[in-house]
Amino acid sequence: MKNKLKLLMILLSVFLLGCNSLEKKKISEHSLIRGINYMQNNQLNEAILELENSYKINPQNIVLLKELGYIHYIFGNDDKTEKFWKEGLSLNPRDEELIKNLATFYYQKGRYDETLELIEKNYNKNEEYLLKIKGNIYYNIKDYEKAYEFMSKIDYRKKDSENMRIYLDILDKLDKVQLKKEILDRYYEQYKNDEIYILNYLEILNNNREKEKILLRYLIENEKNDGILVQLIKVYLELKNKEKARDVYKLLENKDKFREKYEQLYKMIV
Repeated sequence: MKNKLKLLMILLSVFLLGCNSLEKKKISEHSLIRGINYMQNNQLNEAILELENSYKINPQNIVLLKELGYIHYIFGNDDKTEKFWKEGLSLNPRDEELIKNLATFYYQKGRYDETLELIEKNYNKNEEYLLKIKGNIYYNIKDYEKAYEFMSKIDYRKKDSENMRIYLDILDKLDKVQLKKEILDRYYEQYKNDEIYILNYLEILNNNREKEKILLRYLIENEKNDGILVQLIKVYLELKNKEKARDVYKLLENKDKFREKYEQLYKMIV
């Protein structure tokens, strides 16, 4: 009889513990859902309270750890951002979202060795986002050959002005003149409204009428821009058209800077 009673008490305890555990799990999940809803509505202070309440109950939820890392990232709490994302990776070392998040975080902090080490853990090391990070790291440390290895694999048809500018500079640094010309011709339609791209594109053109056409189109489709206007002044002076050069000069926002930087051109206009 005593043994039966003892067994019954054990079974009852297990049952009660299971019920208690399920109830806690529900509370944790509800807090997580409320926290995500608050985040979506940009109620960040309310969100962080709910998420931290959920964490106290169940710190082993990878979705929760991602959200906690992200909200602390928004608040600029670097230590907690890293803590929660690393805890998430301890649950799943191959989670691609966490690898991207933490790699981006390390990259932004200039922790390049840790960034590259983390990227190597990803199943798809050649995913374009990770290629850009690796390319930018090697560009920043002036290893242009290595930077080219990664930046040359990016599909620039998906417009990305920032990385295109870096890629063009890498091609300059490595003296890949012909390849740069090919790239500039190939992607003109995607980047024709990007100032730096246009300034690079002008370098491969020999026809001043063609340059004029490109610069005028840019000015019509975009805001007035001193860098583009200066190029147009140069074109008109090359074409021996001082009157048009003077007209463009009048449009400059910073005429003093132009006179100082382009003294010879200014003398040709006046």
